[in-house]
Amino acid sequence: VILAKYFLNQRGTQPAVTISTPADHATYFTGANISFKAIASDPDGTISKVEFYSVSTLLYTATDTPYVFKW
Repeated sequence: VILAKYFLNQRGTQPAVTISTPADHATYFTGANISFKAIASDPDGTISKVEFYSVSTLLYTATDTPYVFKW
């Protein structure tokens, strides 16, 4: 399970983040290279970073768009 996490700014409107790749229910063979891409936006601010987690373990922090993590 990979999760993308955003950090809330202090202005009030929550940012939105979605994982656009891989597709839901995608399957891979052991040892395959997998690319994760998150799309994040904040209508009243900016996104400073997106963190990718496997359950509670931080795997990668992306600070620039595109927010991509290769595993």
